[in-house]
Amino acid sequence: MGQKLHERLSMTIAACDLQYVAGSIISAKGHPRLWPMSQWAVMVTYELQQSLRDASPKLSWDPVIAEAARHGGKFFDGKGDRNLTAVMSSFESLIAANREAFFPATRRFKVLDRLRDDLSVITDDEEVLLTSVGGQFMLGFPPSQLVDFSAWGPHALTLMRGVGQATGLAFPDRRLEEFAGHGNHSETSVTWWDGKLSEVIPTTFAGELSVELALSLITIHSTVQAAYKWTSTDCCPWCAAAALKHRFVVLHHAARSVEQLQSRIDQIGGRSAEYLDALWAEPDVKLVTTLPYRRLRNGWFHLGLGDIEAQLPAKPDVLNVIEAYTHQATEPFVRLVNDGLATLARGLGLWMGAAASGGGSMFDRLRKVRV
Repeated sequence: MGQKLHERLSMTIAACDLQYVAGSIISAKGHPRLWPMSQWAVMVTYELQQSLRDASPKLSWDPVIAEAARHGGKFFDGKGDRNLTAVMSSFESLIAANREAFFPATRRFKVLDRLRDDLSVITDDEEVLLTSVGGQFMLGFPPSQLVDFSAWGPHALTLMRGVGQATGLAFPDRRLEEFAGHGNHSETSVTWWDGKLSEVIPTTFAGELSVELALSLITIHSTVQAAYKWTSTDCCPWCAAAALKHRFVVLHHAARSVEQLQSRIDQIGGRSAEYLDALWAEPDVKLVTTLPYRRLRNGWFHLGLGDIEAQLPAKPDVLNVIEAYTHQATEPFVRLVNDGLATLARGLGLWMGAAASGGGSMFDRLRKVRV
């Protein structure tokens, strides 16, 4: 029996995703956008593998690590506060492992520990883009591997090999170099800073949040920034559609995370509660968490479109899913997504930059790295 219409459309969407991420990763080389783009690549590949189940060979990655990278991209978007609790636990482990990596028990000259840095921050001017701990979280690094920096490369390579295998299965007649012209090729000039976790983080979010909550919010901000700055592409309609899906899913997960935090605002308090209230009051942020956009996220992300098959044209375009779920045309939807990402990036950035009592900012605790 042949595939149903919605199943064929799902496979077309998956092919768009794989072409987009393959081209983006190939062109990224050493650029820091490789971290969030790799996480997204793992997320869409994981979903494709899940939808195919036994119909395809198993990919050569550790399913536990792939699942960690995939779930990391959801942030706090879980049932109740269980996912929020789980994310906090992950960051507690990452913080401990991060310290062990920079301050191994076997280190010599422990008296010089105060001179050691254990946090890297990447910025566009003074606009924070990424942190080293956030990058580790994005790729699902287990704490046991963080102790040894030499394990980072092989770990990332294993994940990317799985993405490459899936891409090869989807495009059996394409050579690797043929993907190089696809995807996003942004080469934003970035600045690297180093500092001490224990000194930098207390200068963020008005000094009111725990280290693990602050780092998790910085990582959400980083993923939003990456989607806003490093996803657009004009190489072909396929990649443009895949990039729009990428931006929307990041926006939805981030907005849902704000919603989860807002439900626990009594535990945040102080000036931070005012920033969170203001962010949740933004119409674009609230709108993308409503049911039609939740259903769009589920269908588009999980490649399960059976519930809209009756609304699809005989020869559907990969973007027909937008109107089928939200009754919104593509052009205003694109504006909503781009405006929503900008709103979240700005709101989280302002909250993160709120000075703690006594003044000063994170940049007072960072030193610029010459590269």
